[in-house]
Amino acid sequence: MDMPAYSLHPQSLLMETMWATQWFKHVLEKAASLSDEERANAVFVADRSPYSAAFYARRDGALLEPVIRSQIEEIKEEAGVHVITVHLAVAPELLWSRIQDRLVREPFRVRYREGERSWMETTQAWYDAFQWDVTVHNGEAPVADLLGQTLDGIREAAPAAARFLPVDAPSSPAARPASATTAAQTTPVKRAASPSSEDGGEDEHDCASVGSASPPCAALSDRSRAALVAAALS
Repeated sequence: MDMPAYSLHPQSLLMETMWATQWFKHVLEKAASLSDEERANAVFVADRSPYSAAFYARRDGALLEPVIRSQIEEIKEEAGVHVITVHLAVAPELLWSRIQDRLVREPFRVRYREGERSWMETTQAWYDAFQWDVTVHNGEAPVADLLGQTLDGIREAAPAAARFLPVDAPSSPAARPASATTAAQTTPVKRAASPSSEDGGEDEHDCASVGSASPPCAALSDRSRAALVAAALS
C-alpha cells in the first residue's frame, strides 16, 4: 500500500498506526466491491498482516497489538470478514541465504537493513515468538506443497474456513488432497487471550485474489517468510 509522505519518519507510531488503518480499509473496500455471489466464495490473501505495525513502529509498537486484535474481532462480527494469520517459519541459515539472493535482485533493500544479519535475527525472533493462527515450516518443499500445507493449517485452525477452502480446492493446477505429511508439518496456533506482539515492513505487496482456488501469488513463491492473511468473507 502506498502511504503519504509527511515530516514524520515512516516507522513512527503515528505513521504505522495509519498504515494498519489503511490495511483494514483496503480489505473492507475489496469486500464491499464484491457482489453477494462473489462474497460467498471470496478469499483475499496478503503477504502482510496489520500486526506489521506493532513490530515496525520505532516506539510503543506494543500498544497497537491489542487494538489490532480487537479490530480483527470487530470486522468479523460486524462485516463478516474473518482474518486468519499464517506465519511461514524458515531456518535461520536458509532465511539468510534467501535474503542475500534477494539483495542481489533488489539492492535497494539495504536501506531497510536487510543486509544486516543482526536485524534478521531480531525480526525472526519476534516472528517466531508471536502467536499466529497457523505456522507453516517453509523449507525446501515445492511451492505447491507449501500452499497445500497452508490451506490445511487454515482449515484446522479455523473450521469455518472449510466453506471457503474445501479440501478438494486445488493448490496447484491439479487438486491436492490433505495428507498425514502435511498435517505433521503444519502447526495450528490458537490466539492467546492476552495481548502479545508480529510481522512487518514498508514493502507492502498486496496480493488479493478472489476465489478459493486462487493461489497467494508471490507471497508463497517469492518470499522467504511472510505473514499471510486470509480474509474469508461471510
